[in-house]
Amino acid sequence: MEDEYIELMKGIEVSETKYMMMKKVMGSSLIRERGVFKIDKPEIELYEIIDFIYELKRNRVGFNSCVYLHQCMYDMYYVGYAESGYGKNSIESTTENMMLTRLEDHRNNGGTKKPTNMTHLFPVVSCIGYFPGDKEDEDLITILMSKFAGNRVRGGKWASPFVKPNYPEISIGEIKIRLKDRNRRNVIVID
Repeated sequence: MEDEYIELMKGIEVSETKYMMMKKVMGSSLIRERGVFKIDKPEIELYEIIDFIYELKRNRVGFNSCVYLHQCMYDMYYVGYAESGYGKNSIESTTENMMLTRLEDHRNNGGTKKPTNMTHLFPVVSCIGYFPGDKEDEDLITILMSKFAGNRVRGGKWASPFVKPNYPEISIGEIKIRLKDRNRRNVIVID
């Protein structure tokens, strides 16, 4: 456990160094303008999103992959996607195990060999929630999270920390309907 903590702290130090270099080169106001800003009043609260994710987790079947929501340092969020192939061969390929494997990856090296997602700059603090889903669900949850966190969230098509995302205008109700409808289509009906 102590070794894991030391590794986590090293990762945080490296990410903080990268962030500080960007801040020196671009200035803090430019970093905020290009990548991070706070919205005045969220359209939805985080607890409502978490409740919705757990509702999807309880009711979803027919997926061999999962969507997860991670909280990162500096009040940032990351929405990711994991297929059964992300699991280790020695463990069962459940949504929880897929999420835990990706959580470990993100904590170790940002989740990829190249710094293509924001977890390289903003280390993952914890997993907020996960549910069985696919790439389309990842995009929808990213848009839903943007209703809470503005563009302090990255994921799906908008994973890059270096580009200010331009999330489509979809209402919270429409996002929830789409996610629930996808849930119904994937339910196996037994007569």
